[in-house]
Amino acid sequence: MTTINTSDDLLRLLREDSTFYAEARRLVLSDELLALPERFAALANRVDGFIEEQRAVNERVDGFIEEQRAVNERVDGFIEEQKATNEEQRVFNQRVDEFIEEQRATNRRLETAIGELRGDQAYRACRERADEIAEELGFTVIDIISGLQRRELFRSNPPPTFTPGDRRSFYYADLIMQMWDQQGNPAYLAVEASYTADERDTQRALRNAQYLRHITGLPAYAAIASRQNDRAIQELLDGGSILWYQLPDEAFKPE
Repeated sequence: MTTINTSDDLLRLLREDSTFYAEARRLVLSDELLALPERFAALANRVDGFIEEQRAVNERVDGFIEEQRAVNERVDGFIEEQKATNEEQRVFNQRVDEFIEEQRATNRRLETAIGELRGDQAYRACRERADEIAEELGFTVIDIISGLQRRELFRSNPPPTFTPGDRRSFYYADLIMQMWDQQGNPAYLAVEASYTADERDTQRALRNAQYLRHITGLPAYAAIASRQNDRAIQELLDGGSILWYQLPDEAFKPE
């Protein structure tokens, strides 16, 4: 048996006798401390595994980020293309709106021109068919009152209330005739002509007939000569307040 007298003897024995060293180590260290290297090694292995897994996750995340960047770039490109398309569409829509507005203006001018043309044609047809109009409405023409005759007639006994516009309108009425009625009595007929007769036409005719009754003291009738009528005046026609001569369709056709 080896004799241990000094600490050097103990250290030499620990170095030279592995069995003694292991037994001394077991006695000095607890089981937990003895197992610590092994547990540390296992932990290190797990940490290394976790690190590898994290690296793999990071690589996948980096890949996803790159893919997302590519997607974002494509989306940004699409947005820019869409903005350009939207701007082109806005410009196109603006041009279409401008064209539509120009077309509406053209149509309004055309409608106005056609209305004026029809109105002028209705006036001409009314004047040309004066005798026919009187006959159709049950009268016989004595004279057509126009020009200076109208002015002299109006000035001979002006209505008690009238405006300069009313007087001017009377002077330029479409047709005023002196007639014999069905009983052979003298009377007057005030006619306003229009392609489509409306309330303005009936108001002028009624006013002119009223002026004629005041000026002459004789019966005076209001009439319209038109191709068609606005529904607003149908009640006047049905009640007999306004007489109607329908201008024939051929009066508006080119000769």
